[in-house]
Amino acid sequence: MGDDIERQRAYVADVAHDLQNPLTGLRTQLEVGIARPESVDVEPWARALLAATTEMELLVSDLLALAAEEREKHPVPRELVDLDALLRDEVARPRPDSEVAIDATDVLPIKVRGDETSLRRLVRNLLDNAVRHARSQVRLALSTDESWAVLEVVDDGPGIDEVHRERIFERFYRVDPQSQGTGLGLAIVRQVAERHDGHVAMMPPSPGEGAHFRIELPIPD
Repeated sequence: MGDDIERQRAYVADVAHDLQNPLTGLRTQLEVGIARPESVDVEPWARALLAATTEMELLVSDLLALAAEEREKHPVPRELVDLDALLRDEVARPRPDSEVAIDATDVLPIKVRGDETSLRRLVRNLLDNAVRHARSQVRLALSTDESWAVLEVVDDGPGIDEVHRERIFERFYRVDPQSQGTGLGLAIVRQVAERHDGHVAMMPPSPGEGAHFRIELPIPD
C-alpha cells in the first residue's frame, strides 16, 4: 500500500512538472502581450503560444492514453487485427515536418488478436519515436518466430547507450531531459504490449543502426 502511494505521488509530481513548463511559457507570453501590446509581433507571438499549447495537448493526450491502457488489464474483445495493414496505414500518415524515409518492404501479412486502437497506438508511438531520432531512414520489419509475431523498428539515429535501454520504458524518462516528446510514448508501448500478452525490448544495435526496438505479440491459434 505504501509503495503504491509513493508511486502515485511521484507520478503526480512528474505530471505537474511537465505541465508547469509550457504553462509558464504561456503565462509569460500573455503577460507581455497584455502589458506591452505595442511591442508584440503578432505572428511569432502566436506561434510561441501555439507551441506551448501543443506541448500541453500532447502530454494530456499521452496521459489519457496511458490511463486507458491501465484501466483494462485484459482487453476485450480480442478481434483479429491485420497488423501489417495497420503498419502500412501509419507509414502512409503525412509527416510534413520530416524528410525521414520509412522502409516497410520487410513487412509480411500477419494477424494478431487484440484491441486495434491500442495496437495502433503502439505502432504510432514507436514509429513517431523512430522518425524523431532518425537521421534519414527508419526500417520496419514484421515477421514470425515460432508462435510470435515480431515487429522490429530500427532507425539510423545516434542510438541509446546501454545504461538507458531499460529505463526508457519508464514513465517520463528521457535520455536527454531537453528532448522533444512527453516521456510517455515508450511507457505506453510497453503497457500495450504486456496487455496483449506480449513484450517489448530494445536490442543491441547492429553496425549502422541507431535504436532497435523488438516487439513480440502472440499469434492466434
